[in-house]
Amino acid sequence: MIVVVGIGADGMPGISQEARSELQSATVIYGSPRQLDLLDNTITATRREWPSPMLPALQRLPAEGPDIHVVASGDPLLHGVGGTLIRLFGAAKVRVLPHVSAVTLACARMGWSVQDTEVISLVTAEPHTAIRRGGQAIVLSTDRTTPKALAALLNAHGRADSQLTVLEQLGGPAEFRRDGIAREWAANAPAGIDDLNVVAIRYLPDERTSSL
Repeated sequence: MIVVVGIGADGMPGISQEARSELQSATVIYGSPRQLDLLDNTITATRREWPSPMLPALQRLPAEGPDIHVVASGDPLLHGVGGTLIRLFGAAKVRVLPHVSAVTLACARMGWSVQDTEVISLVTAEPHTAIRRGGQAIVLSTDRTTPKALAALLNAHGRADSQLTVLEQLGGPAEFRRDGIAREWAANAPAGIDDLNVVAIRYLPDERTSSL
């Protein structure tokens, strides 16, 4: 069995007792350096960082025998490794213990209903896929460069008045919010944005004709 435990920026204090017990009983835990660093000293398992590219390492995981544990960001089934593992090994061999997703936290901070909000992941897609005519979206960023790239694209495609909110380290002690307008950030995006961020966009047209 492969056990996937979601963990947020709040680290071990934010996970359930069930998730904590799984990690404490683990012998090997896979994850990114950032996620593994969130584990505290009650976790004695061997920690193994994912290589790049990650997919070949996932394919080599032993689904039979002793349980293998994986730590993942937030909800592992929302554009995460949980879905990939289920596709590779089947639902019967993968158990997922989710944390609150970054999307849910972002919608809560924005006062948006999740069902009315589009979710776009730029971890696996190109930035231009986040351009929309209207509505609102939560964009899962690749890293700190994503907000400026989005602002530049919105500005270039007739959506320069779109409202952007960068939410960093959601749910953790270092959570931080920045608000701006696409036309302003296209020229001068804020400095020091954390790599762990999502961008909330309210799409608004400007006076130019959209090229979409």
